[in-house]
Amino acid sequence: VATNMLLESFLQAQKHAVAEQLKRRFSRYLRKINQDTDLLFHLLNKLFRDTLRMHQYRMNLDLSSALSMSETQMRNLTVSLDQFEAEAREYGIYDVSGFANTQLFQDNFTVSGRQISKKTF
Repeated sequence: VATNMLLESFLQAQKHAVAEQLKRRFSRYLRKINQDTDLLFHLLNKLFRDTLRMHQYRMNLDLSSALSMSETQMRNLTVSLDQFEAEAREYGIYDVSGFANTQLFQDNFTVSGRQISKKTF
């Protein structure tokens, strides 16, 4: 994310023709950062779905009961940061701290200690 911001700032400071040429040259780096963000968002949502399924299994709930879970119960579902980092490492992403600073993460999740909670609206 920091690399992306640095490149974007640098490119915006250049004249248009030079900026376009540089943007084409650095496009693979900019694309990879966006792909990592999308992948991490998907992985974290998958971990929450898996956590919900495990909660259903433990409580012997059927799907309709899970869908009618109260907001308080949904707020209590968390995913450990360690679990998220381990999942990300399986996809070759070794640092999730940049993702935690993105607007996408901050709009959808909160971190308390080493636990990630999904925001409910």
